[in-house]
Amino acid sequence: MFSPPPKKDKEPSDIQLKLKAAIQFARTTCILGSSNLASDIEKTNGWVLNQKSRYDDGSGHYVKSSQDSEVPARGNYVFDPQKGKIDTDKKKKWHYKAAHKQNSPAISLHLRFKGTDPLQSLSHTHQEVLKTSLKASTTRQGNCLELSCLIAKFLWEHPLDIKKIEIIQFTTFDHVLVIVNRTGDISDSTSWGKDCFVVDGQCSSEQKAEPSAMKKKFLGFFSGSNKNQPANEQQSSESELNNAGIIFSGADFDTGIKKIKDFFNHNIKRLEAMDVPVRAPIKSENEVLKAGNIYTTIIPETHTYPASFESFYDVYSAYPESEQKVEYGEEFFSKEKHEQQEKLLAGFSQSL
Repeated sequence: MFSPPPKKDKEPSDIQLKLKAAIQFARTTCILGSSNLASDIEKTNGWVLNQKSRYDDGSGHYVKSSQDSEVPARGNYVFDPQKGKIDTDKKKKWHYKAAHKQNSPAISLHLRFKGTDPLQSLSHTHQEVLKTSLKASTTRQGNCLELSCLIAKFLWEHPLDIKKIEIIQFTTFDHVLVIVNRTGDISDSTSWGKDCFVVDGQCSSEQKAEPSAMKKKFLGFFSGSNKNQPANEQQSSESELNNAGIIFSGADFDTGIKKIKDFFNHNIKRLEAMDVPVRAPIKSENEVLKAGNIYTTIIPETHTYPASFESFYDVYSAYPESEQKVEYGEEFFSKEKHEQQEKLLAGFSQSL
């Protein structure tokens, strides 16, 4: 008996393809992943936790383990695949210590520019979107805020079919994502229009693979042994890796947010099993947005993307004086200030 051919999935629209490209840009930029995703902690053997800690702590130093046997957990994590938990790496000759009191340069990160600040004409939040994107491109990792800023930057830079970009902060759980082309009332998703889409660069459209399968995938990739992996298991884990990020229409906001919350509740359980400090599980399934949830709004037609700013800005590792407090990503140094820092570093190097 003749059976009709299976229905093909609906071809994605041009704007959906662009949103997928924006997610891919953000995820590729943050190749190390997120410090609050269990799968990324595991695949980097805990290093993504250390990166986040070290830059957030601001003033930190490497110390010889022979001179200071007390190894702090923060900044020195390692993932133990046998136990499936994070631990402190106590075997290295050097370890990282935040806010170390010895008179040595502190490791931090700065943005610098030549001449007049190319972003000074932008609003504060628009500046933060671009500055946060630059930071993420340097550290090569990002959580929901960094990924959302990278997505917003990509769409702002390629504005065809993009009328509005909004970065949204939630109140019932700690998360940020992007809404594109929204019209109507922010509290009524049914009024957002047919061209409105919600873009989440951190949440996956499917649950992440369990630790053993994820670890097996990466070990197989680096050793070349994943050819022996069962076809169905290999296909499954590849699917999980390639489907990072989620896009859904504004009309499906209520359903989409429930999926996102389910994803993070699942992730919280995995983090707890790995002994990673986490916040309480998300209890509320509903989410009603208000004007206060909008962190920033970019209208590409009105807010022109500063195409030349990346040629002016540079991100570099600076070594300020130990007592100088520098907020990561907030301090801007002129060329003269940078030369002062270079002299300080040169003097310290000679004293070693």
